[in-house]
Amino acid sequence: MLNPPDQPRPVLWTPSAPWIAASALTRFQDWLAAERGVRCPDYDTLWRWSVEDIEGFWKAIWDHFEVRADGDPTTVLDGRTMPGARWFPGVALNYAEHILAGRDPERVAIVCASESRPPVDVTWAELHDRVARARAGLVAAGVGRGDRVAAYLPNTIEAGGGPPGGARPAGRGSGGGPPPRARGGGGPGRPGPPHPR
Repeated sequence: MLNPPDQPRPVLWTPSAPWIAASALTRFQDWLAAERGVRCPDYDTLWRWSVEDIEGFWKAIWDHFEVRADGDPTTVLDGRTMPGARWFPGVALNYAEHILAGRDPERVAIVCASESRPPVDVTWAELHDRVARARAGLVAAGVGRGDRVAAYLPNTIEAGGGPPGGARPAGRGSGGGPPPRARGGGGPGRPGPPHPR
């Protein structure tokens, strides 16, 4: 049974002190203090800073995580009017480049489990190859810079090379698939058609 809205929800998990110390968030907080002089000893302080100094926060994220891009990331946000605000105007980055960079080619990148076949492990080398082949297919089909690529894909391993392949210089990628459903329905209390087989 769900808790009534006026009652606090139970904490399901709390990380240990070693877990917190080894986290990417803690490394970012330590970097912020050393490199920017911004001291955020806890999550709430970091969140408050991130919404009060939006440009400073996102520039720090860019620098700390060493985002690779073409162009100058000095201008973080060209305005705050929505719609229309542009983040890092004049800069282009490649999603697939970031996903695939610096990975151990022999390590598993994706584990795909399916009800219709045995589990499949795909290494980073295999994923890189799938992305390269997807990109080559898009280029052969005439997709170029500025084009949009969308696909309605099932949640299978074959979808793993698609959207990142579309994000390479051949165009922009987007993918979607059927949402998970319980017992073939459209969600709690809403009947829906069964999944096609």
